[in-house]
Amino acid sequence: MENFSVRIEMEHVKEIYVEQAFLNYGVSDNFSIKGGLLLVPMGIINEYHEPTTYNGVERPSLNNKLVPTTWREMGIGATGRINSMSLKYQAYIMNGFVSYNWNTNPIQTTQTITTSTPGTYIVTIENTNGCFLNKTFTIIGSEIATLIDININDFSENNSATIIVGGTGNYEFSLDGINYQESAVFNNLEAALYHVYIKDKNGCGIITDTFYILDYPNFFTPNNDGYNDTWQVNNLDKRDLKESKIYIFDRYGKLLKELSPLGNGWNGIFNGNILPASDYWFILELTNGKTVKGHFALKR
Repeated sequence: MENFSVRIEMEHVKEIYVEQAFLNYGVSDNFSIKGGLLLVPMGIINEYHEPTTYNGVERPSLNNKLVPTTWREMGIGATGRINSMSLKYQAYIMNGFVSYNWNTNPIQTTQTITTSTPGTYIVTIENTNGCFLNKTFTIIGSEIATLIDININDFSENNSATIIVGGTGNYEFSLDGINYQESAVFNNLEAALYHVYIKDKNGCGIITDTFYILDYPNFFTPNNDGYNDTWQVNNLDKRDLKESKIYIFDRYGKLLKELSPLGNGWNGIFNGNILPASDYWFILELTNGKTVKGHFALKR
């Protein structure tokens, strides 16, 4: 069914103008196309901005906050309904705009602008009917992280790593690439190799790196079963500490063994004698100037 629709609106009895004037063609009961001077909704809220009845002479206050809530322009459109989904739809192709003014310094008048400066940008657009609309964009500064350092606190009751990064982004951190946290500090870490993932929340990318947490075994069992048969502080070479010195003592302070970090460790033997199960002490002199002292158990 084809028809011609015209709507004349008076605003405060000061002006009269044609708000809509278009041809409408009903292709079927559930689909129609139209073309001409159209009043296009500028958001889903607009579908309800003119109730069928009013209790007074003023429109709802919502209208004053959505200005304009519709866009009056020449174009074509299609409206319809999908009954099986109880869904209504509409689509429009309009003339577009004749001018653009951005609140930049100096003012730019192109359809698009390029900027590397975060902030709020407002563009004022004008259509062929002399109607204006403002659109606001917020640019958030962000970038992929730059790893500055990883501060490691190990050989302690709470082994930890603090990730130091640079950059203007908003970052989160993970040790498995799946579970991320806001804090750049990871606590209660066991002696091991770790992979750290640093992700920009705004999608600017992920960087990764590795670090080692060092610690000493609390015990060893030299029974030749292939498990914990020797005592050694492992992975010192991974932190460029391979020249460190390790000294092992009995409870009376007698030196039993001097270890190299690159060696096989201590097997619980001194001068060919198998030492008894007991607690033994060690001093670890790291090449970075730090000294670690502690004790461990030999179990038989």
